[in-house]
Amino acid sequence: DEAGLPEESHESLKVLHKYLDSSEVAFVAITNHLLDAAKTNRAISLFRASYSFGDMEILAKECLGSSKDTDTVSVQKLCQPYQQMMNSKESFKTFFGLRDFIHLIHYLRRKGTSAIDAQLIIRGLERNFNGNESFELTCNTFIAQLKKRDTKNIERRSIIRILEDSLADKPNRSATGEQEAFDEVRYKLIVDPSEDDSLSRLLL
Repeated sequence: DEAGLPEESHESLKVLHKYLDSSEVAFVAITNHLLDAAKTNRAISLFRASYSFGDMEILAKECLGSSKDTDTVSVQKLCQPYQQMMNSKESFKTFFGLRDFIHLIHYLRRKGTSAIDAQLIIRGLERNFNGNESFELTCNTFIAQLKKRDTKNIERRSIIRILEDSLADKPNRSATGEQEAFDEVRYKLIVDPSEDDSLSRLLL
């Protein structure tokens, strides 16, 4: 369960106390927020330290399916702008996280044929780092890591086009029909501000 979702002001997690005391139901709770003593005293707490830049490089190489030294420069061009945004932009840090970076790498692996170019990176960013006011800055930060000649003639898609492409996106299947490793297609989250769900019905 993701224990960081319920609102603290409502003390929704108090319902867990009974089950933690009785030990009848086993579960793992993941949270980015520090839980109070009433819960941590009833469970085993495991704290994960913040990841380093070296950890990100290893993760990116493995997700791309390559661990060759010759790929280090390409991997760094993906890790450096993400780390820069996390360290310098508060609105970016509170909106995105490591899962978005991992899905970006998975997208580049699934869609890339030979080389990872600027156009593919922009499409990956449109899919995984869109939705807030920092998107243009995010694109510029990633593109700044590429050679100037690589940034010419980059196509930008509309929100409707991005949504259409994401809905049509499917994982690759092997000859036996099984989903290939590292070929996960990210879920789609659509927020409909209308009172009668009319926008969602139009999409369906």
